[in-house]
Amino acid sequence: MLSFRHPLLPVAALSLVLGALSASAPIPLVPTPQAVQLHVHGSLSEGAGSIESGTWEADQLGLDAIWWSEHDWRADYYKHISRFSFDDFEEQNFLNEAWMPLYIQDLGLKSFKPGNPPNSYASPSILIDTQTTPWEGTGSMRFSGASNSVDFSELKGFLASDRWRHKRSLASEVQLEMAMLPWQVSADARPFVHVQLSQHMSAAGVEVYATHALHYFLDNSGATPWRTDDTWFVPVPYTQGQWNNLVLDLTADAAAGFPSTDARDNSFYRMSAGIESRNGAFTDVNFDALHIRHNLEGQALMTENLDMLAHAETLYPNVSQIQGLEISYGPHLNEFGPNIQIPDYEALIMNSGFVVSGGPGKNWVRDPEAMRDVIIAQLVQDAHDRGSLLSFNHMFGTTPPRRGSVTPERMARYLAEIDLYGADLLEVGYRERGGQKIIDFLDVWDELAILGIPLIADGISDTHGDEDSNPVGHWGTRTNNFISWIWSLDSSQASLFEGLKAGRLFFGDPTLFDGTVDIKLGNDFEMGQIVVNDLTTHDISISITGLNSGDIVRIIQSGDVVFQNAVTGTSFLHNQAFAVPKTEDSFYRVEVWEPGGIAKVFSNPIWLPRLSTKRAIRAEQAGIHLDGIVSKEFENFQMTKARISRPPNGSDKLLLYGEAQNGRVVLDFNSAPSLPAQVSFRGSMTGSWSIQNNLLTFENINGDGWLEMRF
Repeated sequence: MLSFRHPLLPVAALSLVLGALSASAPIPLVPTPQAVQLHVHGSLSEGAGSIESGTWEADQLGLDAIWWSEHDWRADYYKHISRFSFDDFEEQNFLNEAWMPLYIQDLGLKSFKPGNPPNSYASPSILIDTQTTPWEGTGSMRFSGASNSVDFSELKGFLASDRWRHKRSLASEVQLEMAMLPWQVSADARPFVHVQLSQHMSAAGVEVYATHALHYFLDNSGATPWRTDDTWFVPVPYTQGQWNNLVLDLTADAAAGFPSTDARDNSFYRMSAGIESRNGAFTDVNFDALHIRHNLEGQALMTENLDMLAHAETLYPNVSQIQGLEISYGPHLNEFGPNIQIPDYEALIMNSGFVVSGGPGKNWVRDPEAMRDVIIAQLVQDAHDRGSLLSFNHMFGTTPPRRGSVTPERMARYLAEIDLYGADLLEVGYRERGGQKIIDFLDVWDELAILGIPLIADGISDTHGDEDSNPVGHWGTRTNNFISWIWSLDSSQASLFEGLKAGRLFFGDPTLFDGTVDIKLGNDFEMGQIVVNDLTTHDISISITGLNSGDIVRIIQSGDVVFQNAVTGTSFLHNQAFAVPKTEDSFYRVEVWEPGGIAKVFSNPIWLPRLSTKRAIRAEQAGIHLDGIVSKEFENFQMTKARISRPPNGSDKLLLYGEAQNGRVVLDFNSAPSLPAQVSFRGSMTGSWSIQNNLLTFENINGDGWLEMRF
């Protein structure tokens, strides 16, 4: 379990705290590292994961928060299928749907694929029946046979769709409607529909995952539903020899069958249907007209999801639940912010200017790549306008490339060319993904900073809870088990978001590391800041706790290892002055590796550009140290450039460029040659200023332009 929620205090500090308590004085809050998983999926995304199983994992690992990242298009059911005709074993995914494909990328197949017949069936039959009058359409699927097994043996088919487009969250109030024509049914031979749901903790009270399931079967005995292990069996009355249009209420039955869990925290994940037989009994049935119905989608479903997260927080109060989103059009981008909105992809595509009309279902796109870039740019702009941050996810992909590999150098150049579509963070903390190891992710990150794009990095897992490969405890044991620690006052979304915006995080393996990491430049700037400076010497201080003797600490300066040492205790405190040319941009970060090259923990940098970066610098990260003038505060001021102007025939000037809305900037002139003789607002920028005790304070700054200080 992680222990940094309550760090031990030295005796002197403890005496001060006790004295403050005795005097009833409030104890000031100070940031501490909050352990957060920033990329994880529950029951609204693909896979068998659930909020419950993910939160159990987080709680066992000692995490303080989960920032969920459900896929946007899955929560919106964008281009999802809702029907299967059974006129054939497969059909176009848009057949009989309410939507038509806009262009070729929307094409795909949905199918009902027969499984391999069990050996216990002597003469199994699965065929498309066009002789029997169907419930609708031109045909139906007929199953018949008898099994000589003692227990029920299934002859069945499986619903499948391109990219799992049939999947639904049970929070959507999901129902299946299907027609069945039973020709011969008995207690030993009957038609069934089996629905696999999501992972939950075992009802048996042991620490093992159970994949809940609903099993419907035709039965006229009057039996009531019952549960065996992790399956809820539901008898369904029928009339033999005619079509029965059945409505199966998945959400209601999940609630009835598994009352100890939140029924909404499931997905309609897998479905099979067919016949089950034992003792040589014969059965024969036709299936037709499958309809998948739901009541909630999109933003309404995300609102319901918020309630689900609140419910999980009552069950696991140590783990804060925060709703995020994975924007999944083109490169995946996680959105972190207080006002998550699902994009309207239909409107974005149709308004992009790239869709050429060809009639219903025959539109085409004249330049898919250009359209993608336009839409992603709009998605990023919309998210930023909502005040969100975006991370660029799994840069090397999620599976190894089929032919060759992409080198870190090529990847960095590509990402720099597209400017990562404006993303603010980069997923770096993967031990190995997309055929690349963590050193490759680190190299890309460093190279981007060298190219003038400083990005906050995080460590993540991107787990979906797939049932076979992720047993209980897999958050600690899986290859990609990294998390991020955010320096924050608490684990609330508001506090974590402030730390995230400021780049105040480090990342690593929570099973190997249980401490703190920080970097400072002198006494003024800290890890995560981007400080425009004219210094020729950088005084860097590094503080790490929670180490083991033998751990290897490396200091990285602008991509190069400039310090490496094996620690002999549990902490590492180091101060070093680095000489740098006055025209050279620099950045500093720290790494910790266990002996044998096992990645342990990584800081974010302090970036030290000379004039500016290719991007504007958010107020939370902005800093300047120019000609002895040191920034103390930036608020609601996005800085684009800062420089000292020394004209040959005129006064020296400090020029601070940017845009602001009710902004505030505080500059310290204690080490500067002098206070400014004149202060002006330039461009469309307006505001007020005052000087007191060598501090120049700008307030109520609004507009786009620059602050000018003459000396």
